[in-house]
Amino acid sequence: MRPISSFAVTLMVFLRQFVSGLEWTASGSKLPMPIYGHSAVYDGHDSIYVMGGWNGSTYQSQVIRYSIETGRLDPVGEFLPKAFGVAAWAGDDHIYYFGGSSSSDSGADAGIHRYSVSTSIHEQVGQFAVGIQDMAFAFDSATQTGYTLGGRSGSNRLSHIYKYSTTTHAVERVNSLSVGRWEASAAWTASEGTIYIFGGLEGLAGNSDREIWWYSPSRGFVSKLPMPMPYGVHRGCAVFSEHDGQVYIIGAEVLMKFHPASSRAEKVAIDLWPEYRLHYSACVYVPSLARIYVLGGYPNKTEAVGGRVDTISNEISYIELRPKP
Repeated sequence: MRPISSFAVTLMVFLRQFVSGLEWTASGSKLPMPIYGHSAVYDGHDSIYVMGGWNGSTYQSQVIRYSIETGRLDPVGEFLPKAFGVAAWAGDDHIYYFGGSSSSDSGADAGIHRYSVSTSIHEQVGQFAVGIQDMAFAFDSATQTGYTLGGRSGSNRLSHIYKYSTTTHAVERVNSLSVGRWEASAAWTASEGTIYIFGGLEGLAGNSDREIWWYSPSRGFVSKLPMPMPYGVHRGCAVFSEHDGQVYIIGAEVLMKFHPASSRAEKVAIDLWPEYRLHYSACVYVPSLARIYVLGGYPNKTEAVGGRVDTISNEISYIELRPKP
């Protein structure tokens, strides 16, 4: 068998970004209100829970359940405090949520809270050393351990990496990024036991960047990867797909895919992709369907229409990672 030439490999990589069979699909359901800066978690069965955020006039405290099968949305409770830039994990039949702010410059919450989906009871179960919002976060379901990376507390940009155990409720600062980084996104890769951190804003200058960092909890090691993303992204979200072992990054003007094996990110072709950056949306991966659900967000349509037209979204859309034949 003749070996594949380097030119052929380059050509296949080039063509792959134009042909993928993926499509941005509207679910047909909409959130009760336009919202951004919220969080969402998948319960492992049929439901996605949405909480927190800002609808353009008020901070939100409702917990909304979305049924994937029926498309129905129901308010099922409230969580406290109301917050924008909140983060959440699903673990041990509860939703853990933390951080966020209910003011423009200060007042970030330091509490870690737990909400029971069966009883609608919420309680505070932990505390960070500082209030925190706009942080990257990831969850290791095997050890029931959550991680926060960077973020901000008022005007202070944070470099802290914290871990929190949902079984012991212990909070520990385990490492630091090299500089304060906020509005980044992160994904836990179960196969590697590694957290990858994508983009964000760095330091006080607030420059958007294309950097990719990784953190290994077992080794306690943090490092920047040498190859940046092809597009800068902040206020985005990242999800690890068990379907193909890749991380998908949403929030730039294109869909990107990161390959842990090669440590490279690339543009992915997708039909009907919105022609604007979708900031502050919430994204969850549903393994049984191989789908990424994207809920709400803040579509920056400046480039799309030639003038600033920013409208908060209440759309629920998804990307099915099993390409259509």
